[in-house]
Amino acid sequence: MDTYLGPLMKRIAIAAAVVSLLFAGAASAADLDAKAPPPVAPVFSWTGFYVGGNVGGAFTNDTAFGITDPNNTLGLTGGLVPINFSASPTSVIGGVHAGYNWQVGPTWLVGIEGDFSFTSLRYQGSLSPFVSALPPANSFSNSNLRIDNLATIRGRLGWTQNQWLLYVTGGGAWMHADASGDVGCPNTGVFACGFNSRNPFSSDLNKWGWVAGVGGEFKVTNNWIFGLEYLYYRFDGATFAARNVDITTGAATGRCCALYNFNDFEIHSVRARLSYQFGAPVVAKY
Repeated sequence: MDTYLGPLMKRIAIAAAVVSLLFAGAASAADLDAKAPPPVAPVFSWTGFYVGGNVGGAFTNDTAFGITDPNNTLGLTGGLVPINFSASPTSVIGGVHAGYNWQVGPTWLVGIEGDFSFTSLRYQGSLSPFVSALPPANSFSNSNLRIDNLATIRGRLGWTQNQWLLYVTGGGAWMHADASGDVGCPNTGVFACGFNSRNPFSSDLNKWGWVAGVGGEFKVTNNWIFGLEYLYYRFDGATFAARNVDITTGAATGRCCALYNFNDFEIHSVRARLSYQFGAPVVAKY
């Protein structure tokens, strides 16, 4: 009997030792888990260079523009009286932007950004015949201006909360436009444009103004940033002088007989933005 109990007792002792070791290992692992640090929460840095593209819509306030005759504005002798138009054009707007941000504290940001945009805001007006004291049936007038490029250089001041950024922005703005027009007064012009005449013009327009706006951005990843932005542009008006031209011969008389006047330009744009920030580090926060 003792012969059988001896080996059995040895086996039971070995099994108990193994179970004790297993329980001790489990307890040690549980203890390690209890002392392990909490999961790392990433903190996104906004400091660095970024580039991107944007697309949206642009529109203007109702803008008045027209044509006047500096030599006979009242039209008392059959000349051109002021012709007035108005327009509120809308257009798609899109372009590119680039800038640099400095995150100056846990929640504040300053930056600088430049952008260049393409658009097609078109002011158009025409009248035939035009109004005068002696309105000829074959008289005509038209005035056109198309804004095709906008650019800005702006400062940015923002409030950040990890992946979120809200900001205000403002600075200088530039616009380029193509302008043209024509007015013909074939049968009028005593002391004014002269008989059988017209007054065409075509010109480029470059204007400097200012811009201000607001926006918000979200870091989809550490490098990719999606945003929405509203900008308000303001530019002074413009005046173009046209020389008198004989309709039959095309010869210019050298006399200014039509002024094409555009009031101030106020442009609004709302754009979606996608930017890529270079080398943006993620700071671990425990």
